[in-house]
Amino acid sequence: MQERFKQLLEEKNLTATRFAAMIKVNASAMSHILNGRSKPGFDVLDKIAQAFPDVNLNWLISGKGSLYNNRISTPAKEVEKIPVQKNLFEEAHKMTKEIIEENEEMNINYQAQFGLCVTYLLETEDGKQITIKIKGDATDEEKEQINEVAKAFADYYCDDVCTVVFQIWRRNGFNRAYIEYSERSAYQNKKRSFYDFDEGYLKDCYVRYRKDA
Repeated sequence: MQERFKQLLEEKNLTATRFAAMIKVNASAMSHILNGRSKPGFDVLDKIAQAFPDVNLNWLISGKGSLYNNRISTPAKEVEKIPVQKNLFEEAHKMTKEIIEENEEMNINYQAQFGLCVTYLLETEDGKQITIKIKGDATDEEKEQINEVAKAFADYYCDDVCTVVFQIWRRNGFNRAYIEYSERSAYQNKKRSFYDFDEGYLKDCYVRYRKDA
């Protein structure tokens, strides 16, 4: 992330001190971020969103997409179709609190989990907004697979906004994530859809997905 911060400052032709002043944070805090000694928290990201609404914060955090929010050409459409980034971070903050409260025994780090929640508040190319919640520990590779499975669910069901919950389950030699989807009925969710990480296979009565298919 620190390299993307440096790229942003270079693109904006700003020094670290000037950038810190513009987003109203302590210069030493910005220095720590640029040196990789700390990661930006909710307050810093929120201030960047307010000071630089043209900057794609999903790119800044995860490296996905481009530096600028340039998918929509006209300002009017941009207001209508691109979610306000401040709202995205408020949702990520809410998600993080819920996950920490539901998994108190795991001593989850807030900043690390917040970064994950922001990353998994995704938008597909057709404008659908997907909220992904992961309960339990997942590796980086498993998180990438979860992304793709969530998109498959959204393609089948979602018209606008949806939530996909993945409960990590590791027993008897199996590595799976059981899935609940907000747009499905309680009856459909009771059928216990799951994704097998080792096989790269989704078991679901309606949605089809296989890794590398």
